[in-house]
Amino acid sequence: MFEKSFNQALGRSFEKKRFFFLASVLVLAGLLNIFCRSFVFYTGKWGDLSLFFLPLIFSLGLLLAAGVFLIRLYQYEQKGEIFSFRKVLFDSLESMLFASYLTLPLLLIFLILWVVLGIFLVLMQVPLFGMFFSVVFAFLPMLLFFGFLLLLISIVFMAFFLTPSIALGSSLKMREVISHLCHKIGSNFSLHLLGLTIGILPTAVVFALLLPAALWTKKLTLVDPSSVENMVLEIVIMVPFVAILTPAVNFFFNFAAQLYDAPHGE
Repeated sequence: MFEKSFNQALGRSFEKKRFFFLASVLVLAGLLNIFCRSFVFYTGKWGDLSLFFLPLIFSLGLLLAAGVFLIRLYQYEQKGEIFSFRKVLFDSLESMLFASYLTLPLLLIFLILWVVLGIFLVLMQVPLFGMFFSVVFAFLPMLLFFGFLLLLISIVFMAFFLTPSIALGSSLKMREVISHLCHKIGSNFSLHLLGLTIGILPTAVVFALLLPAALWTKKLTLVDPSSVENMVLEIVIMVPFVAILTPAVNFFFNFAAQLYDAPHGE
């Protein structure tokens, strides 16, 4: 069903200008994550959550903006039209900014969950009452962590479905974009879910292979995790990591555009 869309999306995943543009965005996102994780050794478990999720949400904003631009490029390429890389970029700036703003609700939801978890941890430390509270209300942190996991899933959904809707849609009003998207997905939810699975599969497989390779490399070097050298090491490892991952992420956005244009999988 998706064979034609898959092949077309794959064929545009290695184009040079698109590759370097997306790679630069991924490097920026990677630097942000490395910088935040360098503070993990100076915070408690509660602080670790913020150092994990906040850079992820900000990275999503970067990826949504980049995805809007890449999808517009992809549309020009598919139609065989002559276009200027720089002109498409400047024409897409408003949509790119709008896409990045859509991460603000996720940021707000995370901060609310994070603060509630912090209050729970503080109440656990209250003498006498803390032990009783932590046992009787043990379901609260489970629900909060469940919410954090839902945030991760929503990041993937937003990147795959919202990006083409903003890039190829006619409106930049949040209510209209969300309403149109819900109607579009709701008309054939199973097909769109299958499309999301196919679209994210190459990225997931490549990332699943790269991550243990990077971790094994770090263990081999025997660098102190809390040192500046470790931060430099992660930046060096990130370069080939991003280079290998970029075509898969490029395919992710290409396939999202294909599914948006051909909702019936044609």
